[in-house]
Amino acid sequence: MIAAFVFFLVGVVGTMIVAQVHYSRAAEELKREAEDLRRYSTLMVGAMKRAGWVKLKHDREGNISGLEINSDIALPAYSNLGDTRLLEPGKKT
Repeated sequence: MIAAFVFFLVGVVGTMIVAQVHYSRAAEELKREAEDLRRYSTLMVGAMKRAGWVKLKHDREGNISGLEINSDIALPAYSNLGDTRLLEPGKKT
């Protein structure tokens, strides 16, 4: 009876240790992924700003707090069926 209880406790402690290791690794991976996504988003929005597609708003610390989309730009659109032009810049549909 005592042996069964000891084995039960060993199983519980072992399970907790393994779970903690996996959760710690997952948390670190999630943190790295979030940092990468933040960096990529900042690069993408910066490129959109340099292209004149958006105007950025910043908070007091210099972080991007919002953006205003420039509605005067014209983007070509293509179908997936052989790059047939759907919209032409300057043409109203």
